[in-house]
Formats: sequence, structure tokens, C-alpha cells
Amino acid sequence: HFRRGQAYAELRNFVAAKTDLEKAQELEPDESAIAQELRKLKNSQLRGDEQERKRYAKMLGGGTDGEAALAGTEREAVPTDQDPAPTGEASDSHSQAEAASSTCVSTSPSAVAEPPLSMAPASAPATVSGTLVQPSVPECLDEASRPQCAVRELTYAWVQSDDDVKIYVPFDQSEELSGGVDESRVKVEFGEWSALLVINGTAEGKPPLGLRLGDFHRRIAPERCTCTVRGSRITLKLVKQVTERWWNLLQRAPLHGD
Repeated sequence: HFRRGQAYAELRNFVAAKTDLEKAQELEPDESAIAQELRKLKNSQLRGDEQERKRYAKMLGGGTDGEAALAGTEREAVPTDQDPAPTGEASDSHSQAEAASSTCVSTSPSAVAEPPLSMAPASAPATVSGTLVQPSVPECLDEASRPQCAVRELTYAWVQSDDDVKIYVPFDQSEELSGGVDESRVKVEFGEWSALLVINGTAEGKPPLGLRLGDFHRRIAPERCTCTVRGSRITLKLVKQVTERWWNLLQRAPLHGD
């Protein structure tokens, strides 16, 4: 939602951008980057409205009379805090936004392209409560372990601030996870360059579900990273060693905007 909202804002589709950014804020209410993006969106709307008002005032003859004729119309075009439900405009622009969006989400640790951020669970709770899972300590500080057996790969979505990256693993991608996951089934490891998440399945004869992310864009601080099991997803918080924006989550992914 966050990345797609940014893309809609770039396309000047302010209604769709506001809808996605507010949904992202609902999922992560304490995320400062989302609040900052909403403020930028509001400023962009105000600047755009002012420019349009002046341009059309000139077309109507210029001066205060032309501006006054447009004042009421322009006020109606500014979205209010109570934004209406998404309309067909957002849906029609979806393909444009996905092409412009810089978000990266992977359905496979070996994949180069990554799925859209919209895979984050739409019904995720707005609260930040959950159960923390104690990470295992990898043998090597640089790298998390590799799965000890074949796993069924999990899909995920990610967002970032200057300080950290959050990985969302939704439960609606598998029937085994749809009823929630007990933390005792979850194993997680963090290395400076990679992370491993394994969810032991309940289906007899099936391998566990898992996700291994390797070759992060920059180093993370494993001792400060966390894994939280929530009602509809697992959230991995990767704390960056250096405060900065990452071009991508993984080094092998194509640059944003390519």
C-alpha cells in the first residue's frame, strides 16, 4: 500500500494515493515515513489546486473576477479527511501505478522481480500488538542458516523507513495459516546480510513453509531485529546498521524505476 500510494502520487492520482497511504498507516500507525508521505501528498494537492485555479482564472479573463468564479469549484476538488471509498479511477490506474512503483516483494528467495506490496493483508489489524518470537543465533554472524530441508516458499511484502525495514508475511496465502499461527511453530534467524523464517506446518507429509532472504542491500543489526506473530501476519523488523534509504531490499533485484 505504501509504495503503490507513492506511485499514485507521482501520477497525480491523489485520491488513489490517499486511499493506499491511509491503508498503510492503518496497518502501521507508528510508521513515521507513512505520515510524512501523507503530509507531502496534502501539500502536492494544495499546490496543484492553486496552479489550476490561477491557470483557469486566466482563461476566464484573468483578475479577481476569474479567480472568484473558480473558487467554489476548486474547493470541491480537494479531498477531505473523510475520503470516499476507492472508485474505479484507482482501479483503472492500477497498472500504471504498479509500473511506476518502486516497491519490491518476492514470492521466492531466488526470484529477481518481486511482487507488489498490495499482497500485504488487507484485513490486518491496526494495532501493533503481537507475540515476539525469540530468534535463534546463527552459526555465522554474517549469514542466517539455510533451511535444513526443502520448504514451501512464502510470499511477502516490505516497507522501509530510514532506520528499518519491515517484512510482512500474510497468513491468507495458505489454508494452513488462515486460522493463525502459534509462535511455537515459528523459527527465525537474523544475520547481517540475510534472514530465515520457517513455519512448521500442520499438514501431514508436507514440508514446512519458509522464507530466506539473502544479500540485503546493506547490513542489518541482527541483535536488534525482531519477529512478531500477529493475528493475520508475521512481521519481521530488520534494523539497519546505517540510517539511510535502500534502493532495493536485495542486492540482486533491479534498481527501482528500471
